[in-house]
Amino acid sequence: MTRRIYVLACAALTACSAASASLDSAAVPRARPRSLGTSEFVPIDELRRYPDAGSLLDVLQRVRPGMVRPRPVAGGLEGARPDIDVFINGQYAGSSDVLRMVQPQFVASVRMQQRSEAFLTHGSWLRGDHALFVTLLR
Repeated sequence: MTRRIYVLACAALTACSAASASLDSAAVPRARPRSLGTSEFVPIDELRRYPDAGSLLDVLQRVRPGMVRPRPVAGGLEGARPDIDVFINGQYAGSSDVLRMVQPQFVASVRMQQRSEAFLTHGSWLRGDHALFVTLLR
């Protein structure tokens, strides 16, 4: 009887220690490298990966295609496509066509805001599906 209790206690102890080890490694969040951006933010490190790109639009199409591709609008006019509002250093610069004129080597970062967030911060005059905020190097 004592041997059976000893075997059960060892089995239970082994199971508990294995479970706690797997929980400890799963519970610790892994830190993301600082140079990586998010789906809504592109830091300078990622912009520098494509030195052969001719414009900021070219880089964004490679790095974050969702930033420069407007989402389809339900019930919108056929053929009418919502555009993106672009701000450079906080000033309205125009639609996504402006990105063709910006050289990526002069850009520090690009941040995207969804339409609802951009509406709250910049008002109702925005026409685009979302807004891109380009920060130039100083």
